[in-house]
Amino acid sequence: MKGLALISTILFLLALVILVLVVKRQPVDELDKKGLVLFNTADYDGAIETWEKGLSLEPNSVLLLNRIGVALTQKKDYSAAEDSFLKAIKINPDYPQSHFNLGLLHLRLGNEAQAAGELKETLRCAPWYPETHYHLGLIYEKQGRLDLAEEEYIAEVNVNPNCAKAWRRHFMLKDKVKPGVLGKVTHE
Repeated sequence: MKGLALISTILFLLALVILVLVVKRQPVDELDKKGLVLFNTADYDGAIETWEKGLSLEPNSVLLLNRIGVALTQKKDYSAAEDSFLKAIKINPDYPQSHFNLGLLHLRLGNEAQAAGELKETLRCAPWYPETHYHLGLIYEKQGRLDLAEEEYIAEVNVNPNCAKAWRRHFMLKDKVKPGVLGKVTHE
């Protein structure tokens, strides 16, 4: 009987802890949803303010930090956006979305080497991450490294067959690159 009472007490305490965590998380989820509505109506300041309220409840939320970084990018506050992405990466270096968005930010700013580095980090975290190979291909193509660009476009359509942009670039480049140099598209 004592064993059964002990197990019951442990289960009760565990259920209580789970309930507290769910109740604590609920306001953050609601703030996230509200922020997304504001973001999707181009109210970037309102979205940022809402997500920052969520961060006050959950300061290590890489999701919220990443969303804030995207909104700051939309506002063209690139320095603050970079800081937000870097904070998220510091909290969780394996969160691919922050690496991807930081890579796109560097690409927008013309920092190709940094962009490529962050996009490669995205692939380290998530080899399937949509449009990452495509953007690496754009960087290589701009640098005149057509063989590497074509390899990235092929990699993109192999992990993301619905990426029309990668298909277009692949078909544009396939005749310009030496035959036999490339891998094969498995989704043609």
